[in-house]
Amino acid sequence: MKLLLIIMAFSLTTTVFAQSTHINVFSDKGERFWVIINGIKQNTKASQHVKITSLTGTFWKMRVVFENQNIPEVSQNIGTMEADQELTYQIKQNRKGAYVARIFSATPISGSTSKAETTISYRPNEQIENTTILDNAPNTNNLNGFSLKADEKGIDFNVNIDTTRPVIEPQNNTRNCSQPMLSSDFYNAKKAVDGESFDENKMQVSQQFTKNNCVSVAQIKEIMELFSFEENKLEYAKYAYDFCADKGNYYQLNSVFNFSSTKDALNEFLKKK
Repeated sequence: MKLLLIIMAFSLTTTVFAQSTHINVFSDKGERFWVIINGIKQNTKASQHVKITSLTGTFWKMRVVFENQNIPEVSQNIGTMEADQELTYQIKQNRKGAYVARIFSATPISGSTSKAETTISYRPNEQIENTTILDNAPNTNNLNGFSLKADEKGIDFNVNIDTTRPVIEPQNNTRNCSQPMLSSDFYNAKKAVDGESFDENKMQVSQQFTKNNCVSVAQIKEIMELFSFEENKLEYAKYAYDFCADKGNYYQLNSVFNFSSTKDALNEFLKKK
């Protein structure tokens, strides 16, 4: 009888630890972040939605570190006893304004249809990529990286990220534009931008087609309206300026912005042109 119980217990343990779990983490308002599981940074680029596949075991220590250093990190123990589950966590602010991770859904992996901005396979013990030791380093603009400290208590990370997100200026691609792209070509370009789920991807597609064409203020405005966040609308407006066929009408883009500070930022940019 004891032998049978031992065999059953071993079988149960093997089943539990052989299970595979997927973890989805997304931010309610589009904040970009890194996910750290059991001390290992999973995504090397900050994203709005991260999916980590093929986790083994049953419980993990999850930390969410934001690109915006003004947002405190979220730390939480997560786990499941169900085999082949996909757990989705939403990063949001509670009633007190603190950022928390809340379980959003738990579904079988076989029925998952979720698509994330960044999808990676779980890395349980790899070295941290793109890690920069920043202790005693001078404070410089556009500083990016991690400060890594290790002691008998484990590994501690401090994120050093520049949150100004400078606009990507076109290099050697400036055109002498007199006529904007054809309406049919613009329609296809706009459709491609609108087909992306996240602002980061929308920006990439927008800049790709813009740098190879000429656009009108009206076309720039239509693209700006596809972005969810004010800062991204401004970033694209700045980027598209050098490819605009009717720069004299750039003031019309102010109507796209919700805040006077963003309008002021665009005006300051135009004064330098």
